[in-house]
Amino acid sequence: MKILTFVMLLILWSCKKEWSYNGKYNFEKWGEISTEFKFCKIGFNQSPINIDKDLVGEFKQNELEFNYQDSIIEKINQKYHQKLVFYGNNFLLRGKKKYWLRYIEFHHPSEHQIESNPHSLEMQIYHKSDDEQWLVVSYFLELDLKNIDLENRNFKNFIEFIKSKNQESKLSIANLIIKNSSSFFYEGSFTSPPCKEGVKWYIMKEPQYLGRDQLNYLIKSTIFSKFNARHVQKFNPEKF
Repeated sequence: MKILTFVMLLILWSCKKEWSYNGKYNFEKWGEISTEFKFCKIGFNQSPINIDKDLVGEFKQNELEFNYQDSIIEKINQKYHQKLVFYGNNFLLRGKKKYWLRYIEFHHPSEHQIESNPHSLEMQIYHKSDDEQWLVVSYFLELDLKNIDLENRNFKNFIEFIKSKNQESKLSIANLIIKNSSSFFYEGSFTSPPCKEGVKWYIMKEPQYLGRDQLNYLIKSTIFSKFNARHVQKFNPEKF
């Protein structure tokens, strides 16, 4: 009886539908995989979006205040990307409300687009408040075509940690932030299942430019598939 039960469990596990970016259960099918993923199909405020020419004028001076310092960072490999998890008291302020730095993940090509143009890479910095609200600051990363071999010194320590065999390190990502960048704000969702909504997004307009080796290394080391970008979703600004 125990052997039969074990075999049945193996069969059920083998039949489990796993979401992916291509193939049978790609992003167009996420909402059909399980009821847990229903918002991927029926959600009204889904991410990512295309910031088209009618919305470009909505980029405004950044209103966030960043408070980042040296803290423990850990590399955690997941199915499609490497997640960089932060421990400590890093936070940003939106008005008087604190959002604690939780993790960074990368998407290639960029998930968000401006006037239907994706960038090479998107760095999404996730924060969570004490009342369980999520806020993401998103930067586009792009190759500096004028100086393709010139390193961006602000990313030097960060990329050296990713290159290293160390699972953990202590560093600050304050240098990764362009504080005076203009941003586009909207409320959307997580960009992968279960596509939960109510996520506050700040899309920074000005890309961060990296050298060729830096950009290639980030893509190679943090992206574990040919691409890991969900297609843009319909934007419903009237909801806000």
